[in-house]
Amino acid sequence: MYSEIMSAIEGVRAAKEVISASNDLRNFNEITSTLSKVYADLIAAQESAISAQQARAALEQEIGLLKEEVVRLKDVKAQLERFELKPLALGMHVYAHKPGMENGEPAHYLCQNCASQFEVSRLQPLTVGRKLMGYVCHRCKAQVR
Repeated sequence: MYSEIMSAIEGVRAAKEVISASNDLRNFNEITSTLSKVYADLIAAQESAISAQQARAALEQEIGLLKEEVVRLKDVKAQLERFELKPLALGMHVYAHKPGMENGEPAHYLCQNCASQFEVSRLQPLTVGRKLMGYVCHRCKAQVR
């Protein structure tokens, strides 16, 4: 964006110089040629200004998306602070509520894999008939048995 702005400024400067030099011209054809150059320089400056505006708009959009992502990550962090990593089975770990941090929610586990990617995903019971065989994450398909 800086280069587009500098290009626009240089275009305006060149136009000014051409106009200043044209005061000494006495021939109509020379004046016409000079004006054509001035118009070309002004058009180039305008195109550079438009390009800079487009670059700025793209950056503002990216900033907006990044701000939304920061808000989302802060929300995930706040949710995950209520949980702690606990072993569930041999070599398998899940995130479970810290004591006193249930906030009226029923006991449940969060997927360790998803939490490491700053996503909150509840593990769902994996049953055969009425027998609990483990848990599955429907987001990443991880299974804890």
